[in-house]
Amino acid sequence: MDTELKKATTKAGIKLGGGLLVVGALIGFRMVTADPTGIQDEIAELEAVEEELAEDAESRGVAPPSGVQDDSFVARVGATVRENLPLNGGDSGPDPDRLVSCRLGGSTQFMRAGDCLARGGDSTDFESKKK
Repeated sequence: MDTELKKATTKAGIKLGGGLLVVGALIGFRMVTADPTGIQDEIAELEAVEEELAEDAESRGVAPPSGVQDDSFVARVGATVRENLPLNGGDSGPDPDRLVSCRLGGSTQFMRAGDCLARGGDSTDFESKKK
């Protein structure tokens, strides 16, 4: 009876392991990696779209005055990307795995800096507050 239980457990383990491998392979094939040159091309395209939108708004007479900051979603995303990506082969910037205080939707949460940036939050480093 003990050997039958071992055989059944072994078969179940093999089936479970095989199923997990198949699921992992399917997920792995569907993942897309970011290409640094592709990112720069996308940033250039985003800037071109921003310029077109600004020209269109000016032609319709709805452009904000020159002293007003543009708070559109596209402008905020573009500014965030420009601030946080090394565009000209510079250093890699701050560590995205550092723990920060992240202001999201009126609440403060503690998470990795990379996660805060991905969610569109406003992060504050703990080290910058220390003296």
